[in-house]
Amino acid sequence: MKAQDFGYNDHDLLMHPHTGRICFANEWVNDAEDWDTENLSIQSQFDSLEQVDYGTVRFGNKTLYQTQQAYAGTDFSTQYEEVDEHGFTSLINPSVYFASAIDEENNEYEVKWLVTNEEAEDESDACDWNDYTVRKL
Repeated sequence: MKAQDFGYNDHDLLMHPHTGRICFANEWVNDAEDWDTENLSIQSQFDSLEQVDYGTVRFGNKTLYQTQQAYAGTDFSTQYEEVDEHGFTSLINPSVYFASAIDEENNEYEVKWLVTNEEAEDESDACDWNDYTVRKL
């Protein structure tokens, strides 16, 4: 079953009801088993990428549109050594925030922010949100 079967055009933006992931209708078939087909009609709530309200980041000369709220996680692709007060060394995976993003051509990206304030009570203070890395998926 495709999103077009529900009357959507290829470039209508749809939001996944559980993950909040946003994609174009022509991608919908890739995740069809995860989508709530009974409530799909309420998920098409964006007319353009500019209306997606999760934020944008710059990558080279492109604007990337976050397709989900940034979420806390651990970066298992990076490790650093930390020595405790007894001289024992541990390998640490840093705490980060991740978000998925797309560009105007619908290429997918992962945006990552390093947590710089582990004790932050407000997530807005946990990272330098202007300092991020982008990986094209």
